[in-house]
Amino acid sequence: MNIWSKRLSKHLWLIGALAIVVANFKILTTDKVVRWDAFDEMLTYFRWLGSALRQGHFPDFFPNIMSGYPIGSNIQAGTYNIFYLTLAFAFPDSVLSVNYVYLITQIAIFGLGYAIGKSYQFSMLCRLYFGLALTASGFVIGHASHFSYLATACGLLGCFLALRVSLSNHGPAAVTLLFISVYHMFTAGYPANILFGAQCLMVYWIYLFITVESARRALLIAAAGATAGILVSAPAIFHFLNLLQLSPRGDGLDIDTVVAGSLPTYSMLNFFFPVWEMRYSE
Repeated sequence: MNIWSKRLSKHLWLIGALAIVVANFKILTTDKVVRWDAFDEMLTYFRWLGSALRQGHFPDFFPNIMSGYPIGSNIQAGTYNIFYLTLAFAFPDSVLSVNYVYLITQIAIFGLGYAIGKSYQFSMLCRLYFGLALTASGFVIGHASHFSYLATACGLLGCFLALRVSLSNHGPAAVTLLFISVYHMFTAGYPANILFGAQCLMVYWIYLFITVESARRALLIAAAGATAGILVSAPAIFHFLNLLQLSPRGDGLDIDTVVAGSLPTYSMLNFFFPVWEMRYSE
């Protein structure tokens, strides 16, 4: 019985990954496409990225489609993300580019959740449930149809798992995982969510560093991995900060500008006294 349990434990993550593939079976072909922002926005980016690469151009400044700014100024476009560039090059003018990014990212989120559950010594079924729950949960993924949220979820979960790994004094593994996670997050994620998640992880890192003396060396090595990830992501970060500096957003907004057109008045009233039925856009 113990032998079968060990064999099942090795392959249970594969069962979860197959469940995600089955649930998204329709997007494995060009018959269906991931909806909302993935189709309205990201497909356009991927077409430009793939077209530029196939013409021998690095797509940083090719072309200017970000309201007059280079596409590289938008971190979410993934101009400096190797994973995005690979799929954009492989499927330069096909919905398969966004479909596969969505599917692979979902599987990655599940795998990270499964591994986090394992680090807490959850039972096999609990690991499976925990990984699938994270994949399906809007709390973790947020806006699931926009890849920047998915990329941020991958990055933050990977960083958290790396800190868990460092507790076992596996410094090299923690460094590698942190490097990949930070790089992916800073080259394809959503800036506001990255900043908030980084603050939470920093507090957790400080807590571990103070309370777990045996893992301090591994935690320092892990911090080096995160630093390396930021350095490699420097072009994407630089372009984004430069865009903020040139954009009207960098000048700050007053309350009237923020409120104007942001929500219908009846929607604000409905928050306090829910009478009207809310629509999808709200």
